[in-house]
Amino acid sequence: MSTNRTSARPNVRAIVDGMNLKAAMVAPHYTGLAAALQEFADADYSLEEAAWEHRKNELTMAYGFGPAASDKPFAFANGVAIIPVHGMLVNRFSYSWGFVTGYNFIRLQTEAAVADDDVKLIAYDCNSYGGMVAGCFETADELFASRDAKPSIALVDSNAYSACYALASSASRVVVTQSSGVGSVGVVAMHVNFGPMLKEAGIEIEFIYAGAHKVDGNPYEALPPDVRKSIQTSINKSYTTFVNGVARNRNLSADTVRGTEAQCYDAEDALALGLIDAIQPPATAIEAYLDELSGSDDGEDETDDTGPSDPTDQQEQAMSDKNIQPGAEGQNSAIDAKAVAASARQAERERMSGIMGCDEAKGKSKLANHLALSTEMSVEGAKQVLAAAAPEQAQAAAAPAATEANPFKEAMNASKNPDVGAGDGDAAAAGASVEGSVASRILSAQHKATGRKIAA
Repeated sequence: MSTNRTSARPNVRAIVDGMNLKAAMVAPHYTGLAAALQEFADADYSLEEAAWEHRKNELTMAYGFGPAASDKPFAFANGVAIIPVHGMLVNRFSYSWGFVTGYNFIRLQTEAAVADDDVKLIAYDCNSYGGMVAGCFETADELFASRDAKPSIALVDSNAYSACYALASSASRVVVTQSSGVGSVGVVAMHVNFGPMLKEAGIEIEFIYAGAHKVDGNPYEALPPDVRKSIQTSINKSYTTFVNGVARNRNLSADTVRGTEAQCYDAEDALALGLIDAIQPPATAIEAYLDELSGSDDGEDETDDTGPSDPTDQQEQAMSDKNIQPGAEGQNSAIDAKAVAASARQAERERMSGIMGCDEAKGKSKLANHLALSTEMSVEGAKQVLAAAAPEQAQAAAAPAATEANPFKEAMNASKNPDVGAGDGDAAAAGASVEGSVASRILSAQHKATGRKIAA
């Protein structure tokens, strides 16, 4: 048993070394790195691997299936291979232990699922704040390429940030639960300088070395400008790869992805930006996608959970119906309809992004969000409306100053009902008079309807 724990420690050191002064892809609010590394160091390989069969059953039963098939290397039931993307994501590790999952494990499981004729759908069960850059992009590319062989779906319950989102976005479809969060498309590196603390303790570190860059990034002195620039260049390269990968995976423009500025999003905002495809419970998402893949009309619309009145759904359905000509209900027309629907969805995403991200929306975000999410107005039309609207802060500040005219008071005084009027007093008195008359009418109606008289 001690041998197994010892064999885990080199991996932990490799993870620490792989993240020191190098790009990492983790959520900004992730605080569990140290605890995960400690748990990893203390892990017993034999016990963790023995627990894998139990974890496979947990995965299949979480989606409403029965126990996992015992003859598969992955969690499998009802034609679905379920692959966990859990905990800290690390390179050169071929297992998934709940708190840590290796990129090698995800790739090997995907390859096995693609090669298995029993598998009709690959589901990535995502719950991770991210992990290492090393190995991430290569894994994301393999997941994206596997779409051509078998459909896949990433089910987020309830975190898919940074490196985890890079993998999730590579699936054919991304669905999240209502309370989930996704995003953090960004890269970070950290440098720790213990020099001032050691100096205060009377300890001075001095390096004797050959080669100008031999001690670059050491933890005992501040980063020189040229070293910082070199690290920043590396970060920028990884960031560009990340942005371009998500843009490809989600059929978005690189500018749209870069414009997120590594923010973390809740389900509704992620859907509006096109980072996900739907908001559904995992079991519902699996059932809907399987129905779609089988050509069934009995499943619910998998696009999102906003109901049949959603403009995007209406647009996709209308374009799909229009594309299927009479007498052409065969396979080719169905594929064409799906392509047209995908094009409509992309156009709608670009419309919303264009409205919310335009220069005219600055200082008018509430109005911009309303025009993007609650109307079908074009980008140009929305720009005209936004350009004519006053900034929201200015509107709020100007409201108290409008004392010359009181349309509400005029309307109330013009009423033919003798019990309704703003009165002749000041604004406060007018408000009280109106409030009193309304209350009286409510109580009077209550008396007529029930026979009970209640004093005002």
